[in-house]
Amino acid sequence: MRFADPRPRLKQLNRRIQRRLSRREPVLLLQRRNLYILPTGFGGLWLCASGVLYVVGINSRSNGPVLLSHLLLALMLLSLVLTHRNLEGLELRALEAPTCCADEPAQVPLLCNSNRARADLTIRWLDQTHTSAPLQLDLPPGRTRLNLDWRPPGRGLHHPGRLLISTNAPLGLYRCWSFWEPPLLLAIAPARRPGPVERLHQGPPRRSELHRPQGVGSDQFQELTPLRPEEGLQRVAWKTAAKGLGLHGKRFAAEQGSDLWLAPAAGIPLERALEHLCDSVCQHLGEGASLGLVLPGGVPISPDRGPAQLKRCLTALAAMPPEGRS
Repeated sequence: MRFADPRPRLKQLNRRIQRRLSRREPVLLLQRRNLYILPTGFGGLWLCASGVLYVVGINSRSNGPVLLSHLLLALMLLSLVLTHRNLEGLELRALEAPTCCADEPAQVPLLCNSNRARADLTIRWLDQTHTSAPLQLDLPPGRTRLNLDWRPPGRGLHHPGRLLISTNAPLGLYRCWSFWEPPLLLAIAPARRPGPVERLHQGPPRRSELHRPQGVGSDQFQELTPLRPEEGLQRVAWKTAAKGLGLHGKRFAAEQGSDLWLAPAAGIPLERALEHLCDSVCQHLGEGASLGLVLPGGVPISPDRGPAQLKRCLTALAAMPPEGRS
């Protein structure tokens, strides 16, 4: 008699379990269909003690142990409802994660929306290789922003993995939990390491610069551009603002040559050159310089200033393919 091979069915069952546990969605609403609850070790001892008291009361024909046994069972049933209710209705939302370097822990931001206070919650990553200690907290009613530490394995674009949200409040007799995999893609830039970088005298020409007149004086007016937060009030065109046309910044002709173009240094391994470039980018943009990047095999990043430019540069450095791969 031949038996059917169970491996295809086991693989199919494993895929269904993994699909159910992944829950890769931007918003997770905890409810009955995605919450699991089982007794803890302490809850098992509590149930055994209740059974022993009941047996002792029956054998000794005493009402005291039987009454105490019923009281323990009632508390256990009540704890089942309260523990489940401590997570039910909680909403978790994944926010955009900031770009960071490989030598520092990444921050994964989450927004919790709770309609009531919740006690003794634990949130941790299932993969303990790149994580720190679990986050234990008491949530007040309303919206709360959380930052979960995640240690990146190295440079690149990474998915942080699966989260475990659990609680055993209020009595510790049950443990209620759920799984969630935030659909985030973290851009991890190279670790910062001081070293040589290649400074280009002139980057690829931009279309906006092809027909731009070449001024020579440091005080020769060039054009008006929308005012950026990092620019001071001395650049504001107050006459334009007085006409109700909004805040604009003055640009001068001498500023055309102030753009700094950086590229990885030649003659050293690519990963180390990217680390040197990352340190130089963070340093110059932190000082307010106008900086652009020219990366091998990539689209040049036009010079600019501010946090938005820093994020663009670090994301481009994180997305660079490893050495030897096109």
